[in-house]
Amino acid sequence: MVDVTVEARNDAGSPGAVKLQGETWELNIWATTDELWTLAGIENTDWAQRRTLKVGTCAGAPVWWDELDSTVNILVGHNAETWDMGVTIPLGTVHEILAELGEPPEVTPPPFGPRSSRDHRTQLQC
Repeated sequence: MVDVTVEARNDAGSPGAVKLQGETWELNIWATTDELWTLAGIENTDWAQRRTLKVGTCAGAPVWWDELDSTVNILVGHNAETWDMGVTIPLGTVHEILAELGEPPEVTPPPFGPRSSRDHRTQLQC
């Protein structure tokens, strides 16, 4: 079981926090409400295809999220391939985080973060 505490704030200069606690561990992730809402797309991630969500920071490093078979990997490090620390949580814990945020924004941010304009042009040409 994972305990969830969410302090929702949508201020990039002073983001809110998500505290996840297991029996023997605790993870504090700093993220804005808008960032956290991208977790609504967690079930479309695939670490093997390098489709992870970059949501929040922990200990000054980015936090990467992906899901497989109802288990969510949370990886802390400068990229999702050579991360420094990781935990796994049940998918339901992400649903609990989202429920704590209240009403979703009218426009949900893109699920895999912004693409560069070059990526966008390439995608449109395919």
